[in-house]
Amino acid sequence: NIIKDKIPRYQLTIDEIKMLKKGMSIKRNGQTINASELTTPAPLPRSFAFCSDTAFDENTAKKIKNIDMLYHEATFLEEDAENAKQYKHSTAKQAATIAKLANVRKLIIGHFSTRYYNAKPFLSQAKEIFPETILAYDGLTIEIDKIHNFLIKE
Repeated sequence: NIIKDKIPRYQLTIDEIKMLKKGMSIKRNGQTINASELTTPAPLPRSFAFCSDTAFDENTAKKIKNIDMLYHEATFLEEDAENAKQYKHSTAKQAATIAKLANVRKLIIGHFSTRYYNAKPFLSQAKEIFPETILAYDGLTIEIDKIHNFLIKE
């Protein structure tokens, strides 16, 4: 990223800005201006994956390796794992297992079956495997800031 305050000071042209952003130096009147003097590192990209209406499959973890945030359905609790298998859905523990195998930073679970009246057991079961889990709910807003901290807005 170009340091914007330095553009007028150095009277940088668009072409020079492009060169500096690519890490190239520019030369003016026999003087070299290094990119490191006028740029800052770009923020790391943020990454997100969404796995819903899906049966448990360990291969999913390979496809989403090292992402920042994963939303994964957790339709059933572990005691109903056979139902999850039959209906091609996942349990909270299975969602957490995918998150752990994929080395994600944060897991959001949701898509809970209406047969359950309380979502807290989903969170408890998932956190046994993957502590960085939160429950999805209507209106949940999460920001990932420039340094990849998660800001949950209630």
